[in-house]
Amino acid sequence: MKKETRIQLESELESVNSDISNMQLHLSMLRLEKKKTEGNLEDLLTRKGQIESSLKGA
Repeated sequence: MKKETRIQLESELESVNSDISNMQLHLSMLRLEKKKTEGNLEDLLTRKGQIESSLKGA
């Protein structure tokens, strides 16, 4: 393999590895955001139930 070709491939490999790491980090952040959103939704559903119960009792 030519030295230039090897250097080019190694550079491309570094770039691909960096892209993979960035995407993995992005997915991890999305999972955290999803958990947070699900928690907020659960809180709202609980509050909705409390309000509806209060309205029925009034």
